[in-house]
Amino acid sequence: MKKIDSFLKETLILSISNSAMGVFRFVFSIILTRKLGSEGLGLYALVMPVYDLFICLACGGLVASISRKGAEFHSQKRYKSLLKVVKVSITFELIWSTLIAITIFFSSSFIATYIIKDVRTALSIKLISPAIIFVALSAIYKSYFYSISKAVTPAYIDILEKLIRIFAILASIEILHLKDLTETVSAVYGAFMFGEFVSLLFLVVSYNNSKKKLPVEPNENIENSVQILFDVLIVMAPLLINTLLSSILGTASTLIVPRRLVASGVSYSEALTLIGEFTGMAYTITMFPAIIIMSMATLLVPELSKEIANKNYFRLERRIVQSLKLSFFLGIATIVVGSLIPKELGDIFYSKPHIAPYIKFAAFTAPLMYLSSTTFGLLSGLGRQKEILRNSLIMSVVEIICLYIFTRIPFINIYGYGIAVFVTTALAYILNIIEIKKVVYLKISYVNVFIYCLIGLLTFLIFGIFNNIVPPLPYNIKVICIIAGTFLSYFYLSKKSTQYLS
Repeated sequence: MKKIDSFLKETLILSISNSAMGVFRFVFSIILTRKLGSEGLGLYALVMPVYDLFICLACGGLVASISRKGAEFHSQKRYKSLLKVVKVSITFELIWSTLIAITIFFSSSFIATYIIKDVRTALSIKLISPAIIFVALSAIYKSYFYSISKAVTPAYIDILEKLIRIFAILASIEILHLKDLTETVSAVYGAFMFGEFVSLLFLVVSYNNSKKKLPVEPNENIENSVQILFDVLIVMAPLLINTLLSSILGTASTLIVPRRLVASGVSYSEALTLIGEFTGMAYTITMFPAIIIMSMATLLVPELSKEIANKNYFRLERRIVQSLKLSFFLGIATIVVGSLIPKELGDIFYSKPHIAPYIKFAAFTAPLMYLSSTTFGLLSGLGRQKEILRNSLIMSVVEIICLYIFTRIPFINIYGYGIAVFVTTALAYILNIIEIKKVVYLKISYVNVFIYCLIGLLTFLIFGIFNNIVPPLPYNIKVICIIAGTFLSYFYLSKKSTQYLS
């Protein structure tokens, strides 16, 4: 019970932290929308997947690998070995990530011209190249805190980093009086790099304070550095290949969308606007509840590793069921909110009520997105890296095919992105569940799933009536009541029905 409570506590801490960061991301996207417009947001979105690709190359799979290895040493009270893992990993990543950052910096013009095919992104690529070093090193320190069940430390630092980034963006735009779209987008990525640097500094200080409190045994036998690095890399390698290949395919997916939209009959500028509104705004709103899913997935890896090491298979199965239920509940509640007040959400956050159809469409993909993300975290915790690689590659290939086909059709265009998300996440969930069932006994009651859907429909009807009979209230109180009431009511009714059915 203590371990279960610890897991839920850590998930809650990360959820609160990520919720705060989610708010900051909303503020961030609102600032970008106001300063850049929809086209600028689309231009910003073209650079990010390329940056993510190189981050994957630098440290893909590192967090899962170190937190898993660290959790084993921590559970065995081998604290000296735990610190050795961190030290060896830092040495390796410092060399590796620096080589990548230097390569990107001097290849920025080539990447902007021939890969992104928009020369306006060259300066942004140069500015984010140092951030790769900072992110890679930060990942190691975060993994250390995850492995010792101290998620609160990186959580607080992440909040601070997001605040610094927002203030840096506002300051650079206002002080430098930036008006040009290229310069403004570059300033955003410059602020991004500065925020990651500050985050790394705080993580280093926190790590140094934390390791002093560990009761290290001077006579503890530890493995040599080469063996420790090998152990980390052997777990990291398939995850790195997975994230790298998935990121390559994901980058291809992102870069293919504007070209296919142009082929459907819209201008390049309009294509960037559609991308900015659909992916940068609508999906930002509907993915907000996924903050909880991402927090949970981060902690599932060390948690499941502990349960397997201690042979607590009952707790292992219970944890998996809890994770899947939470993901599904959040997804259904998101559909209800996105269907009830899409216009209000677009207006409040971006002053763009016309993106309401995008929000409503994106909301219907939420349950599958949340479930597929959770199942990937479960597979990682169960040590099924090869299956993660295979399923991710299948998912990415199918996504490219869907985007290539659907975004080219004039009457579908940008909705093809949403169709691709729905198809690929559904496929990923099915493939992942098949693999999970090979490891643990997992019984999914489709009767219960149907009942949970009916509860979602009931919640929609209740708050739909509320939305129609209650007039608009100041300070968006009505919208807040609908959002909070929907999630609380759905979770309460679902919990009661679960108790009744069990």
